[in-house]
Amino acid sequence: NSKLEQDLYYKTWLLTELKAALKNKTLELFYQPQYDLKNFKLNAAEAILVWNHPEKGFIPQSVFFKIAADNQLRTDLTSIMLEKICIDMHSCKLQNLPLQKITLKLSKFDFYQENLVANFTETIGKYKLDFCLFEIAIEETILVNNYTKIEPHLLKLRDLGISIAIDNFGTGYSSFSTLGTLAVDVIKIDHSIVINSMDKSKQVNIIKAIVALAKNINLKTVATGISTQEQLDILVELQCDAAQGLLFSKPLALVDYFKLLAY
Repeated sequence: NSKLEQDLYYKTWLLTELKAALKNKTLELFYQPQYDLKNFKLNAAEAILVWNHPEKGFIPQSVFFKIAADNQLRTDLTSIMLEKICIDMHSCKLQNLPLQKITLKLSKFDFYQENLVANFTETIGKYKLDFCLFEIAIEETILVNNYTKIEPHLLKLRDLGISIAIDNFGTGYSSFSTLGTLAVDVIKIDHSIVINSMDKSKQVNIIKAIVALAKNINLKTVATGISTQEQLDILVELQCDAAQGLLFSKPLALVDYFKLLAY
């Protein structure tokens, strides 16, 4: 079958190229700004790993993350992201720019490592950065389905001062009753809930319930994927803490993110 043969060739080629990119450290970080909805000031950013291949251009993250996961390279991507975040933060300090909290997404594979916390401690300590400037995000389904194994790592990371966020909240299976028992600090409301809220009053009530519950148990709420003023107005009215999305800014290359910090 020619199509299967082409797919296999492409995956093999992609894996070879990804290994080379990891070795040569040619992957880049972009930053998605996040804004406080009380004063509309920049208060954090989410780190996004980008692969701009010299011949093929930008390779979708979903594609090369899948290849990495299938070939036991997913934790290598996390290590590179953490190192690059620290390098960028150190550069930020040298330029006397204001440091903002950076969110790094972790996969389930990262929690299979016994030295996960040690890697964070050593890398962040190497650049003499404050642990409270870091936040890790875990997809809701991964967190709930593997919580017993993940919790010891989360508690150690929180003890260091790193905050923990539930990513894509509202797309998995966690119930409101379990939120108070999880070692987390932030709920990142999935963009699909926000988008659906524009024409469904029930969805608005869901966001309202999430925000209200989060406040009652001292969790912060962040809405993702905000693209219209109408969505923003609803979130402000419901007293969501922060938001990110194209309405504020697209993900920025480092030089542009530094310009934003300077501004």
